[in-house]
Amino acid sequence: MINSVTLEVDGIGHILTLTNISATNNTFKPAIPQSLLDAVSNKFLKEEKITVTVYGSANSAMSISVGVSIEAGIIAYVLN
Repeated sequence: MINSVTLEVDGIGHILTLTNISATNNTFKPAIPQSLLDAVSNKFLKEEKITVTVYGSANSAMSISVGVSIEAGIIAYVLN
């Protein structure tokens, strides 16, 4: 079992902590305040990079996979 997993963004701080993750309790859709998501987005747009730190604890050795999904919008203008 994973006791906890915490995600932080450099320059922003703590984003979320998930606890008590097991083989049967392993899907989460955390409620992250929009203001925090906006801060991360603004930092990414301004600096064109972010550093994310993920850490936690477990009751046995294990490996984890981390996925990142970024939604993007495109604005196009007609040139005359």
